[in-house]
Amino acid sequence: MPLTIRDVQLDDTQALLDIYTPYVETTWVTFETIIPALTEFRRRIEQYRFTLGFPYKVAELDGGIAGYAYAHPFHEREAYRFTAETSVYIKQDLRRGGIGTELYKAVLEDLKQSGFHTVIAILGYPNEASKRFHEKFGFSEVGYFREVGHKLDRWLDTGYLEKFL
Repeated sequence: MPLTIRDVQLDDTQALLDIYTPYVETTWVTFETIIPALTEFRRRIEQYRFTLGFPYKVAELDGGIAGYAYAHPFHEREAYRFTAETSVYIKQDLRRGGIGTELYKAVLEDLKQSGFHTVIAILGYPNEASKRFHEKFGFSEVGYFREVGHKLDRWLDTGYLEKFL
């Protein structure tokens, strides 16, 4: 069955949280350290997609959800209204299969069509694979902060990457 990219539905919440959970537990891809409750995760989807209207895409493969990507406000101040921050999460056993690429293409195209000007990706470092992934889409690193996060018994850096649409 081919890969299908579609808009998120609230019924997807548990499947998306199941994908996100191992990233919280075992990686520094997210700096979140406690798995959010299902109600909190659903609230985030409702806020970003349905209240604020940001793109929130789901990839389906072989009848199941393989990953998701979304955008949300970079900052809350009004002058940032044409700037979005993006994230992408793929089932651990399906990474590096092109799913993230298709999801990101869809999210970036939706942002462009909606009149956004700048896209920001904030990466937990070290993470060369994610940095290369973003560079493939034309992102460039514009900032680097050392030891700003602490997770899994180590100090972590962050890189800020940007892309103009």
